[in-house]
Amino acid sequence: MRRRSRHDRPVVVITGASSGIGRATALKLARRGAALVLTARRGAALEELARACETVGAPCEVVVGDVSEFAHVQEITRRALDRFGRIDVWVNNAGVLMFGRLDRCPPESYRRVIDVNLLGTMHGAHNALEVFKRQGRGVLINVSSLLGAFASRYASAYVASKHAVEGFAGALRQETVDLPDVYVCNILPAAVDTPILEHAANYLGRSVTPAGYPLAAADDVAEAVVGCIERPQPTIVVGRVGRFQQLAQKVAPTAHDRLIAKGTGAALRRADQVPTTDGNLFTPLGETTPVAGGWKARRRARRRGAAAVMIGSAAAVVTARRARRRRDGA
Repeated sequence: MRRRSRHDRPVVVITGASSGIGRATALKLARRGAALVLTARRGAALEELARACETVGAPCEVVVGDVSEFAHVQEITRRALDRFGRIDVWVNNAGVLMFGRLDRCPPESYRRVIDVNLLGTMHGAHNALEVFKRQGRGVLINVSSLLGAFASRYASAYVASKHAVEGFAGALRQETVDLPDVYVCNILPAAVDTPILEHAANYLGRSVTPAGYPLAAADDVAEAVVGCIERPQPTIVVGRVGRFQQLAQKVAPTAHDRLIAKGTGAALRRADQVPTTDGNLFTPLGETTPVAGGWKARRRARRRGAAAVMIGSAAAVVTARRARRRRDGA
């Protein structure tokens, strides 16, 4: 995105802006000259982020709210229009994560995951599209997950929410087919080094870490958001290993699912025992505002994990292709 003058700077709403991908996106867009509407549940963290963005010349409006509440999203929209007069880009980034076997997770907890990840996205889209249709233009960007393309053991509510976001975005593209300057984009990151694991609800009784697993940086996802603003695309997968996994899921879904299930189960058996926790599902945790979770510092383990995932995925693809050739030759 080219740096703009203060007279034509894009107005961007970012939900879940207080840390991780949201914070990285805000800082990157601030340096590119955007005007920002920053929203999350943590007021002090948002104010600190706004000061950092304003330091590089980006005007900011801070709105504390919960995207699962439609009235809060209406207030975000109202404040954005009152301050800047329009909304050019809406980034649905707010999300929560929960680990656990479904039959051992409280129903109110997996309902909360759906409320934030799916209904929060729908609330943002509802308000953004109303504005975009009046304006005749706009870009809606949903920061989803590669788990919207396949599944992962012990994250059923999160997986369900992200699959739903994928279908929802497809339906919105059909609804806006007659609006050539209104775009609906989904960004699918693979594993990203953010504080989301520290904030996640965990009903497994075992620690969950990405140790040994390849991670993208939050800044990589933020760069994909900028790319969507400049050249909107329906779907962008972030992370080299993620693209390889997506291919493996398309070519050999059964083998790939078994690979993930076995790997997750083995990692959990080795994990430390920890107390169960609701994480940040119902109450925000702390007022710090990190972008990274600190996992990428474990470079050697990450390289081993990248090799393991890519080799396993490649094996799944090769096995499926051999089986197909045998069937075709029979």
